[in-house]
Amino acid sequence: YRVVLLDEYQDTSVVQTDLLAMLFRGTAVMAVGDPHQSIYGWRGASAGNLGDFARSFDPDAGARTYSLLTSWRNGVDVLRAAGAVLEPLDAPVDVGTLRPREGAPRGRVDIVVEADVDAEADAVAEWFRNVRDERHGSGRSTTAAVLVRSKKHMLRFAEALGRRGIP
Repeated sequence: YRVVLLDEYQDTSVVQTDLLAMLFRGTAVMAVGDPHQSIYGWRGASAGNLGDFARSFDPDAGARTYSLLTSWRNGVDVLRAAGAVLEPLDAPVDVGTLRPREGAPRGRVDIVVEADVDAEADAVAEWFRNVRDERHGSGRSTTAAVLVRSKKHMLRFAEALGRRGIP
């Protein structure tokens, strides 16, 4: 291959990096990743691999780093909230602050704090039911994903959604 693109590189492990470097040594290789989105540490992935990318593949090649800092999907307030959550976290690679695209909408951030998982599941399900009702007939998507802290909570969220007729 003339050029290889390694996407979601923050989720590679040291072993995977060694294998990829061996396979593609002498090839033009690009890696794309976000250290704040690294979710596979449990299987040995390390967002630190982003910072070591050039050294792993060809330390003499003069690799360059480009930061993609414009968010094309998110509203101003959504990015502001995400930045506030990320700010105290230590990223293994220096990352600039995401900025909204020109003309981006304000966006909407809803925050609810509940006493327990069941109350939280009910609040999430009710919020989503309201969003579906608002969008009904508008042609706008009403799909969603619920990310839970633990697999043991999945059923509680599914039941709360089911009680509201949400598949």
